[in-house]
Amino acid sequence: MKEQSPAILGLLVIAIIIVLSMLWRALKHRPSLPRSDELIRLTPTDSLTLEQACSGVLVVGSTGSGKSSGPGEAMICGLLRQGAGVLWLTAKVDEAERARRIVGDCGRMDDFIRVAPASGFVCDPLQVELASDGGSVQSAAQLLDLIVELTSRESAGRGDEKFWSLSFQTHFYFAISAVWLAKRRATIPEVYRLIVSGPNSSEEVNSPEWRRSSFCAECLLEAADRTSGLELELCLQYWLETWARLSDKTKSVVQSATLNLLSKFMTGPVAELVVGRTNLFPSWVLHGKVMILDVPALRFQQPGVFYQVLFKTLVARQTLRRKISANMRPVVIHADEAQLFITSLDAQIQTVARQSGLVSLALTQSLPMLIAQLGGSEKARQEVESWIAGHQTLFLCANTCPMTNEFFSKIFGSSRHMFLSGQCSPAGGDLFDALMGNESRFSAGWNEQWFADFPPGEFANLLKGGFYNRFLVEAVAFQSGRLFSNGKNHLRVCFQQRR
Repeated sequence: MKEQSPAILGLLVIAIIIVLSMLWRALKHRPSLPRSDELIRLTPTDSLTLEQACSGVLVVGSTGSGKSSGPGEAMICGLLRQGAGVLWLTAKVDEAERARRIVGDCGRMDDFIRVAPASGFVCDPLQVELASDGGSVQSAAQLLDLIVELTSRESAGRGDEKFWSLSFQTHFYFAISAVWLAKRRATIPEVYRLIVSGPNSSEEVNSPEWRRSSFCAECLLEAADRTSGLELELCLQYWLETWARLSDKTKSVVQSATLNLLSKFMTGPVAELVVGRTNLFPSWVLHGKVMILDVPALRFQQPGVFYQVLFKTLVARQTLRRKISANMRPVVIHADEAQLFITSLDAQIQTVARQSGLVSLALTQSLPMLIAQLGGSEKARQEVESWIAGHQTLFLCANTCPMTNEFFSKIFGSSRHMFLSGQCSPAGGDLFDALMGNESRFSAGWNEQWFADFPPGEFANLLKGGFYNRFLVEAVAFQSGRLFSNGKNHLRVCFQQRR
């Protein structure tokens, strides 16, 4: 009996190891309890939380890949149920109706606001920024600089681009400054009036007729009576000396470009949202409103894009300026077809968005489209990569763009893989001898290579939803600095579309 005890003890040890292994596996894959800030559940043990979403969420997929109805809709529903305030930008003409359905399904219709021409809402971006806590003439002028940036992307790479861009920015700054110093307000129509009535020459500056009839002269005189200091001196010097003495050619280009830009907010349907008494404020989003800007880019073209970019920037600024506290409400900027609304300021905002509770939920199609939208230059490529780096949570849906797939495959990383090879050749005789194994020579080998953990070609095989895929959308989830339950930094997940 004593001789059998070691064998029995060994069997008991093996049995204990097997039981413990089974318990470990069961505990490892046991569904975790939901956190109070959980947005979506990716697997029984993997979820995405509000805190993680504040570091930016980017969904990428080709047309028809299910990025909007799959991970995009799952994310916005999770954020709405967390009570987040939402600014919803629109590119497609049916986006507002889709937003209304989603907001209603999440029980947030009491917070729903649709902003569109003829809705009665008016928001002059300059006036709102100047009246905001932390707003200034400089920050208001920077809003118009963003629009200059959007309109000048077609000329990216031209040698004189920087000169004209700086000229437009300077012109806008001193136009806003003159109105603000005189009226203690500055609206887009007032800035337009001032630029139109600026002096065309040094002779006109001294003309009694110009001083009597010009809105520019009126503002400069009121400002001189009302205030003093360096800002006033610089403003007077610009309009009465620098601008008046500019060459006709330079003056004509700057004047026509700035007036053309401002006129987009003063004519057409978008003018109804800008011209008049402001009764719509970006701060409403910070207090939990779900605001849909129903001026889709595909219908309203440039004016619609410009208005949404300015409003988006106002919401982002006010979110970043608010006092940081443990119970502050998250603010979401939701942008499908996000490439239409990107500016160079977005990457900077994204670097400090997390601590202020600002969530960027952006959906786009491919890297080439993003780069082209920013001008197509090497600088545009760098801006796109910086913007993507600001989004720490990625959902990659089906895509056939080689550049896009290669880029994100590299982000997932690579690991060492074993590859085997073999060769069989006869030492003599004919083919029949080789097949029968008579005196054949066989060689084998293996080697290790670094190989992509998720090869670029695999993105094209992800399910795209719809009837033939049982309304299932697949995506590869990635989070910087996180290992999922599969032991990797990326996870293949599935979303159920609405039927």
